[in-house]
Amino acid sequence: MNEIILSEQFVVPTKADVANQTASLVAQVQEGEINPMRAYAIMAALEKVASDVKKQIMEQVLTEHERYGEKTTKVYGATFERCEVGVKYDYSEDKEWRMLQENIEAIRVEQKARELILKETGRCGKSSTTSVKVTLAK
Repeated sequence: MNEIILSEQFVVPTKADVANQTASLVAQVQEGEINPMRAYAIMAALEKVASDVKKQIMEQVLTEHERYGEKTTKVYGATFERCEVGVKYDYSEDKEWRMLQENIEAIRVEQKARELILKETGRCGKSSTTSVKVTLAK
């Protein structure tokens, strides 16, 4: 894979830039300039790179964001907002909640059994979306 270089000269694209780049790449595929499977594989790889990098640098991003002293900061043409995501609560200490949870789980078991019967007898609707799964080489 070609090296991705994020130097200080790299300009952070705007939404319009992203839309233009998207349109350009799609047009190249549609016009036969780029093989669609090659483009799809490259996009899958770039998504993986982006996801992994974002996860691994989050602590540094949070530290840098704190330097600005505001909840919302605009820099490099982008808006950064510190926020809580994925908040989880633990209700398991509450006896009534545990009882309700047990009831829910029992009903889910019954529901899954009913769904299996409906699938096996063909007495339910079915819809799906066709896609292509990409697995990158090791």
